[in-house]
Amino acid sequence: MDPYIGEIRLFAGKYAPAGWYFCNGQTLQVVAHQTLFTVIGNMYGGDGKTTFALPDMRGMAPIHQGNGAGLTPRPFLSTGGTNQVTLTERQMPFHDHAVNCQTTANENNPNGAIWANEPRGARPVYSQTANTPMSAQAIGTAGGGKPHNNMQPYAALNFIIAAEGVYPSKP
Repeated sequence: MDPYIGEIRLFAGKYAPAGWYFCNGQTLQVVAHQTLFTVIGNMYGGDGKTTFALPDMRGMAPIHQGNGAGLTPRPFLSTGGTNQVTLTERQMPFHDHAVNCQTTANENNPNGAIWANEPRGARPVYSQTANTPMSAQAIGTAGGGKPHNNMQPYAALNFIIAAEGVYPSKP
């Protein structure tokens, strides 16, 4: 079956077949590709008179445009997302960190008890004053405020767009 002009497909080859182009944002001459230009115009770039651009799908995951119950509206040609995200403390779910001891307890009732000195005696991990934050050596902050990769599993293929085929009729 012949493709519709302007149809985009995933292709597992390292080349674009005859009549197809990679969706890499390249600019084409209107005079050389008038039929494709009448389908996509210059909505992806170009001056719309002598040049037009193809969609650039590199590094993008396609989603259907529109909206629906429980979905975020996605207008036609909108883009979004980011390659890296830095989480803030407010974005992290509530959690706690266990405190592990190197020796067995010598107290059955923790009421009124305080932490002892670190086993080697190098740093106190307690305070003599009640309701005082613990020493940073006991429990400290985690993370470094650096962005982390936020990418779904992927398989790198080529998006290609048909420049030849059946002209898509409008309803």
